[in-house]
Amino acid sequence: MCYKRGNVLPPLPVYLLIALGILAGSLHAGRRVTTVLAENITRMDHREGLIANLVTSLLVGPGAFLGLPISTTHVASGAIVGIGVQKGGAIDWQRVKGMALAWVVTLPVAGLLGILTYVLLHRMGR
Repeated sequence: MCYKRGNVLPPLPVYLLIALGILAGSLHAGRRVTTVLAENITRMDHREGLIANLVTSLLVGPGAFLGLPISTTHVASGAIVGIGVQKGGAIDWQRVKGMALAWVVTLPVAGLLGILTYVLLHRMGR
């Protein structure tokens, strides 16, 4: 099957492979990320947690519908920090700085890995 840009969707096995990768990542690190977001940035009660999740879904849902590249974790983190600010600044800024640094590093590293993968696959196809 030819994959011309914008004309053909990848086959179902590609989607399943991606879904399995996301599942494996969630199982491996999901609880740690959830703990940092829900407990370590700022303490929240159930009502505040619900509000943070509603804000996240209200922003991510339409963005996904429009095909925009939105990170749920980034949006949720912003909502949680917003709740901390609203509560009077009870925020662990060291953790927020660590997350921001990880976000800044992730994009260029992912880009470099994408380039490396492309080059390796391109050379294998010759």
